[in-house]
Amino acid sequence: MQITEFKNQSFYYSILALLTCLILYNCYVILTFQETWGFIPILIQAAIIGMIITKHKFAKIILKIWAIVFLLIGSALQIILQGIEDVMNESEIDLVFYTVAAINLIVGSVVIYFTNQTVIVRNADSQL
Repeated sequence: MQITEFKNQSFYYSILALLTCLILYNCYVILTFQETWGFIPILIQAAIIGMIITKHKFAKIILKIWAIVFLLIGSALQIILQGIEDVMNESEIDLVFYTVAAINLIVGSVVIYFTNQTVIVRNADSQL
């Protein structure tokens, strides 16, 4: 049986904290703006947390896919689409929006880097 092991405990707890904060933010969005679509990210993030805690053998690949799709590609598309809208409407540039999207890109890059460097999948019966 294979398990996922985090060699860096700081990264392990940082990922769990990040996902927990995102779940709390999505709960806030659901309650404040009645956005029922907010349940989808909550389910995805909760599943990732569950896989990380249980050391599921696919936790590493799921974490990387999540970071690529939701943090990198999602943020890049937001920046591109908002940029097009700002140019087309000749509206003011919302620096807060672009800053948050840029932070998401950085966080996604860091998650992928540390996942590649510090997370391993090994046989449960083997010793390191």
